[in-house]
Amino acid sequence: LQAEHRGLAAFVLSVMVSNDPENQRKALQANIIPTCLEHISSTSLPSPYDEVKHSYDYEVYDQHDIQAGAGVRMWPAVCLAVTWHNNPEVRWSATRDNAPEKLYPLLLDPVPEVRCACIHALGSFLS
Repeated sequence: LQAEHRGLAAFVLSVMVSNDPENQRKALQANIIPTCLEHISSTSLPSPYDEVKHSYDYEVYDQHDIQAGAGVRMWPAVCLAVTWHNNPEVRWSATRDNAPEKLYPLLLDPVPEVRCACIHALGSFLS
């Protein structure tokens, strides 16, 4: 699938599992956590941290490439957030898959919506 279609698929799944424990359980059985984490990690951008200047330089990215893959990074994070929201079984599975650690790179993403989705996912994981 193209990147935008993978993002849209994650959006649809996030709507289906939102506030629905039965669909959250079914999504867990269908390996939604490893799938979302795989999509997030396969589209992650290199770190914008410049070791020489000790600062973040987002100018290194091509703006078109950043926006083109943003949905594939953002919607799986949202999907994870609504899947494990108020569901300890799903959170435990996410813990075994090291989901919080795999989401951390999104905190440095140049797209604000992706960073926001990551914060939402991590916050939902902790609640």
